[in-house]
This record gives sequence, structure tokens and C-alpha cells, in this order.
Amino acid sequence: MQDRINIAILGKVNSGKSTLFNALCHQDVSIVSNISGTTSDIVKKSIEILPLGACMLYDTAGFEDESSLKEERLKKTYLALNSSDIVLFLIRQGDDISLNSTNFFIYNEIKNHNKPFGIVITFCDEKEKQKNTEFCTKVEKTFKKKPVMLSSLENNKESVNIDNKIKPLLLELIKNDDNDKLTITSTLAKENDLVLLVMPQDEGAPKNRIIRPQVETIRELLDKSCTVVSTNLEALKRSLDALSRLPDLVITDSKVFKNVREIVPDNVPLTSFSILFSYYKCDWQYAFKSLKAIDELNENSYVLISECCTHSVINEDIGRVMIPKLLREKKGMGVNIDFVHGFDFPENLEHYDLVIQCGGCMLSRNLILSRIEKAKKRGVPLTNYGMVIAYLNGILDKIALPGSNL
Repeated sequence: MQDRINIAILGKVNSGKSTLFNALCHQDVSIVSNISGTTSDIVKKSIEILPLGACMLYDTAGFEDESSLKEERLKKTYLALNSSDIVLFLIRQGDDISLNSTNFFIYNEIKNHNKPFGIVITFCDEKEKQKNTEFCTKVEKTFKKKPVMLSSLENNKESVNIDNKIKPLLLELIKNDDNDKLTITSTLAKENDLVLLVMPQDEGAPKNRIIRPQVETIRELLDKSCTVVSTNLEALKRSLDALSRLPDLVITDSKVFKNVREIVPDNVPLTSFSILFSYYKCDWQYAFKSLKAIDELNENSYVLISECCTHSVINEDIGRVMIPKLLREKKGMGVNIDFVHGFDFPENLEHYDLVIQCGGCMLSRNLILSRIEKAKKRGVPLTNYGMVIAYLNGILDKIALPGSNL
């Protein structure tokens, strides 16, 4: 169960990416122009595409860009590619698809990133049926994939082409995406379970709503036909007393692990939203094994804390206050700690002794996995907020870990 299907639209400049993006959104979100390089940054839009469901669309800058912003634009395009679950690869009718062409380069990049993709041939003149068929055959032979041909995405033909050609292609691609088989709570929660959520509402909590990991977890538990009871730390004892039986699982915020564990009986499994999301969106085994790097930290160590969302820092902030405080109390006040937020993530990780990643609820699983692969290749340990807090508090052995016998 992925929270959203991330769809990247890739292709050369002026291959019709923004036109298709706007057609899928049913509104003019991206600027469409014949001028090369009009799309200079990622344009993204959260939409519903029936029958796929919730999707995040990415319109990208063209790969064939000779402007002064070429490198920056390419970085953003690769960010969209890393974030995507599936890719629509657009090729303009009659364009060069030889081994030395930009189109073949894009094809290799998609394959190297191991993304399910479909090819869409754009700007097909309906009067040139033989020409279109010949080019379609050439594309299929070159890229070993049967393409979809689009003649128009304007006026009354737009919805017909989207419904009859693009949506079936997207449905076929998503069938090959293993991410859709993942669940947040894994085997920790099953049908008819009673699950108690302990959700502190501190000054950092958004006004009049609850945060995304909690929302997504509640929705999944309801889909599993679980009984879901929500409370806060102050009302936890009263909530347990009000229940007719002990819960089958308690899920809480990582920062109150110790407090909750002291109240909830030891025979009741306890985990955190952060740990659940580390399984749902990360390389679970690598994150778990990377905890050993904490033992080697000292006054001269460098730690990178990566937080996917951006918000005002408060006294109880997990990433920017709580974890640094715990690390310095345990490993020395001189431990050097750097922070990155949102989509920012350094290319060079070599001088870091440990990277600590948040649950990643605001980014796609594929983007989080690409960060882990980057750390792996450089031999840098990378772990997760919830695991680090449980480890530093000495209660990791008392925490329920999803989908793992580690």
C-alpha cells in the first residue's frame, strides 16, 4: 500500500511533457511553449487518476538542455526520477533514437534506475498513418517496448486519449511495482486487532489536524478492520483502564518511547510511527545494522540528520533537539551534527560517521531508498530516528519491529 503513486514524465526538450502533464491534471499547471527549456524546475501536482487512485505527477526539464542552468536542471530531473515509482518516457515523432541520441541516453538512465516505464510517441499526425506506424516499429525495435502513439491532447480529443491510451498504460506499469505490496504496520497488526495510538499533541503539532504518518497509519488500520483507539500521553493510563482488554499493539511517537513503555504492560507490543515508516520506506536491514555505528561515535565524529519535512524548531523537536541531545549525552558534547531538510541531501557523505534519516513520510519510498543506496556505496551507516531513540534509551529490545526477525 503506497500512499501515492509517483509518476515522472521524462523526455527531451519540447517532447510534449508539459502538455501531457496538464492533460492529466485537467488544468494548466505547467507552462507550454515551443521555446526550449521552458520547464526549468520540477513541476509537481498531487491528483487523483481513476482507477489508479492518489498520484503525484512530476513534470521535468528536458535532458537536452544547453543553457547556463543545465546542471541544476538535470539535478532536479534526476530527483524526480529517483522519486518516481513509474515513468512515462516521451519521444517526439520522427526524433533521433540512435545509440548516440539523447533519447537513448534517457532510456539508459531509466533502465539504470530500474524503473517500470512506458513509451509515449507524441506529435503524431493522424494523416501520416504509415509514417507513424514505421516510427512506432522502429521505437519498439530499439527500446524493446511497444509504445503508445498520441496524435493530440487538445480540446475534445484530450480526455479520449488520456482514458484510452495513457490510463491503460499507467495501470499496466503499476502492476509491475513491488512497492504496492508494502504495508505500514506489516505483520504487527492484523484483522480484528485492537490498536492503541498514543499521539502527543505538543506545540509542534499542526493546528486542528494530526500529522501525516498518523493519518496514513489510521487509514491502513481501518482498512485492516482493526479497532483503533487514539489518546495522548497524559490520558494513556485512563485509556488503558477504559478498555475491556489490553490492546494487541500500541503505536506512539518515538520521543515518548520511555514514558509509554513505563505505563504499557511489557507483554503488549510497542512500536513507533517512525519505526513503522522505516520498514515501509527504508532498507530495514541496513538501517538496523547501522545502529552499531553509534557505539563507535566520539567527540570527533560527524553525524548527519536528515529530516524530510520543514517546520519551526521547538523545544521537543525530535530531529533537531532530542536526538542531538541524546547523542551528545552518550557520546560526548563535541559530536559534530549537521542537518539537511526536505529534498536536500549531500552528494558527498564520506566524512560522516553516521546518517540518521527521519521516517520519510513526506518523500517517496524510492527517493529514500536512493539515499540509502548512496550511503551504502560510500560505506556510510544510515539508520532511522525511532531506532536511534530506542537504542540510545536502552529499550530497543522492548520495541516491536515490523516484518523482521533481526
